[in-house]
Amino acid sequence: MPDLTPPLPAGRWRVNIDVRHGSVTARPGTSPLALTGTLTDAGVPVAVIDLDRSTGHTSSTALLERAARSRPGQV
Repeated sequence: MPDLTPPLPAGRWRVNIDVRHGSVTARPGTSPLALTGTLTDAGVPVAVIDLDRSTGHTSSTALLERAARSRPGQV
């Protein structure tokens, strides 16, 4: 039986985790730290994006710093 698993993307890639008001925009109510941990534990490279700062409103800087410190070199 042939292997039907799709190949991993070639080159440098990552999953962006967009955060607004402390929550993942694509999954309302999901903790960015929990999602970051799940993905990096699976070997998936991630970038956490602070959408609040880009609009000039409140910022999730503290949350982003926690994510980066919890997964050095992976976030």
